Amino acid sequence: MPHEGLSREFKIDLIKAVYDKKIFDDMLSKVNPYQLSDIQEFLWDAALYVGRDEEGNPLTREAITSRMLPTTEYWRQQLCGEPLDT
Repeated sequence: MPHEGLSREFKIDLIKAVYDKKIFDDMLSKVNPYQLSDIQEFLWDAALYVGRDEEGNPLTREAITSRMLPTTEYWRQQLCGEPLDT
């Protein structure tokens, strides 16, 4: 299904909203699943662009995900019965 990418204005508003959970949640509640996927990728790229570790080195995706709970474990904790490939 075709979808429009995120506008520059939306991306700027999203970055501003990161500091206010209510506004951020409100923005996310108004997007479709395709836009949500675009938002996830945009926020990953933004975090990797500006992120630095304790020594000032650029962050990597691996450095971030190594501190995260594995998806399967998170789903188990949330009592999600959907198959992982869903």
